[in-house]
Amino acid sequence: MANDITGNPWKLDSTGVVATSQVFIRNIMWLNGTGSLVIVDSAGRDIIRDAWTAENEHNYGPMQWVEGMNVTTIGGGEVLVVIHK
Repeated sequence: MANDITGNPWKLDSTGVVATSQVFIRNIMWLNGTGSLVIVDSAGRDIIRDAWTAENEHNYGPMQWVEGMNVTTIGGGEVLVVIHK
């Protein structure tokens, strides 16, 4: 499967650059995630850096503006990114 950023929320399940410009993030959730999840901005600063040994749902709560988004590691599951449009 591939990342889908055509709707809201964005559905991410693969590594790679998701956005290169500013994005206002309302929430990020990692569903059925195990292993590691690393999402950074365009400058390489952590947006999320997390690791879990059990499959679970993880809600990272409200966020704000970020300068781009790059998924560098996703250990499984799907990441939902609720954006402000």
